[in-house]
Amino acid sequence: MIFVNTEYMNRFIATLLLFLTFVMNGYSLDPSKTILAHPESKDILVDGVLDSAEWEATDSVVGFCSPWVPIGKDNTVFKCFCSEAYFNFCFDVVDKNIVDNSFSNESSVSKGDRVELFFSVDSVLSQYFCMEISSTGHVLDYGVQYYRKIDYSWKFEGYDIAAKYTPKGYVVEGRIPISELERLGIKAKQSFYLGLFRADFTDMNSKNVIWYSWLDPQKQVPDFHVPTAFGICKYVGQ
Repeated sequence: MIFVNTEYMNRFIATLLLFLTFVMNGYSLDPSKTILAHPESKDILVDGVLDSAEWEATDSVVGFCSPWVPIGKDNTVFKCFCSEAYFNFCFDVVDKNIVDNSFSNESSVSKGDRVELFFSVDSVLSQYFCMEISSTGHVLDYGVQYYRKIDYSWKFEGYDIAAKYTPKGYVVEGRIPISELERLGIKAKQSFYLGLFRADFTDMNSKNVIWYSWLDPQKQVPDFHVPTAFGICKYVGQ
C-alpha cells in the first residue's frame, strides 16, 4: 500500500497551477527572483527556535550573493509562510564572527550584524517599508519613498521578533500582522515586492562590512534601495 502525504501533494498542485497560470498569461515566473509563501493553519511560537513543523515545508531563499566583495555565496537561509493572521519569516544566518554593537537606541542596529526585509507596494519603490533586525533581535524600522527619502519616525505595528545565537551563527524569527501589511498596501495574500539583505561586519569598524543580497542589485556601489534589489513574494493559496 502506498501512502501519500496529502498536505505536500496539495502544495505541489497549487504551485504547479500557479506556474501554469503565469505561462498561460504570457508571464515568466523566474524561480531565482520569486519566493512562494504557502498557507499554514497554525501560528508559530516566536522564540528564535526553528523547530515548528510549519518551517519544514516552506519555500526558501538559499545562497545570498555578495555583489561588491568576491567571496562567494552566503549560506544564510530565509523562509516565509502565511498563517491566517500573520506573515511569518525567519533567517538562519551562518556567521562565525558576530559583531553586535551595544544597543542604546534604534540607530545602534545599523552599526552591527543584521538582516533586513524591505516590503514594497510596487516595482518602482514609490513607497516601501523596511525592517532591519540585529543578531540580538533589536529592530530598526522606517518608511521610504524613492529615492532614499527615509522617514525614521514611521514604524511597523503589531510585529513579534525573536533572535538567538546558534553554533553556526544566529537565527531571527518573526511575524507581521497581515492586516498591518494590507493597511500599507502590501498584498501579503496575493503578491508583493520583497527585498532580503544581510550586513556582515568583519569588526567593530563600521567601514568593514560585507553586504549580502537575495538578488544582485547590479550597482557599482552597495545600494539596496533600488528596484533591481527586489524580488517577488507570491502567495500560494489553497
